[in-house]
Amino acid sequence: SLADLNEKLSNLDAKEKTATGQTKANLDQKLPAARAQRDAFVADLKNLDSATPATWDAAKDGLDREWNALMTNVNQL
Repeated sequence: SLADLNEKLSNLDAKEKTATGQTKANLDQKLPAARAQRDAFVADLKNLDSATPATWDAAKDGLDREWNALMTNVNQL
């Protein structure tokens, strides 16, 4: 769920503050992109309200792909 994702990102933010070496460098590099990807997903999720019956399936499929990519990226951190 989105709440679980936000919690995981918060935990990674906390880890970033105390991490050192390669772990810190990895988090410093990848966390901003993960946050931006999450923000884009949330914006697209809100736009789903304006989908028409004709565009619903494509919009939902796009969100599914975004979610899967986002979760893959976050789980790799």
